[in-house]
Amino acid sequence: MPLEDDVEDVVVAVDELVAVMVMAELRLSPRAAAGHHDHEGS
Repeated sequence: MPLEDDVEDVVVAVDELVAVMVMAELRLSPRAAAGHHDHEGS
């Protein structure tokens, strides 16, 4: 089914986009991200 193929393509594209955004965020503020996680953990 072509529809399923389209959905799969979109899922892959979104997955890659999220990965890029996460990497960019970690690169921009690694200390802030780490500190935030530590704060939530405590």
